[in-house]
Amino acid sequence: MLVKDIMVKEVVTLKLDETLKEAALKFSKNNISGAPVIDDEGKVIGILSETDIVTTLERNLKELKMVHLFPELSMVGLSFVETPSDKKTEEIFEEVGDIKISEMMKRSVKTVGPDDQIKAVIDIVASGKINRVPVVEDGKLIGIVTRGDIIKGMSRLVK
Repeated sequence: MLVKDIMVKEVVTLKLDETLKEAALKFSKNNISGAPVIDDEGKVIGILSETDIVTTLERNLKELKMVHLFPELSMVGLSFVETPSDKKTEEIFEEVGDIKISEMMKRSVKTVGPDDQIKAVIDIVASGKINRVPVVEDGKLIGIVTRGDIIKGMSRLVK
C-alpha cells in the first residue's frame, strides 16, 4: 500500500504570521491536533501541535523564583524553584495566544512522498513523538498522514 492510498488530501495548514490563538481555533474547529506550516509557495517549513501550545501555556503558568539556601554564602547557595504564577490564567492565555507560530513551530519536519510505501510513514511515526507526516510532491504539500490514517488503512486490509 502506498502513502497516496491513505493520505488526507484536504490539509488544514498554518502560516508563519498566524498566532497560537488562531492555530488553537483551527485545531478546535477542524478537530485536529496539529498542522503543517507552509510558505506562500505551499512548501512545508514547519509543524505545530497541540502539545507545543499546551507546553507553552504550562511554562507561562509557572515562574522561577530564586531561593538562597545559605544566605551567608550568597553566591554558592543559589537555587531556583518553580512556583505558580500570580497572573490569572486568562492573562496567560492572552499573552501566549498572541505569540506568532513562527516562534513556536518545529522547523525540522519529516515528510514522505505520495508514492512511498506506508512503511516509510510507520517508521517515522514509530520513531518518536510524531503524530502526523506531511506528504510532499515537487517540494509542495499535497496531503498528510496521521496515526489514525495508518490504522484506517490497515483496517481496509482486514476483511
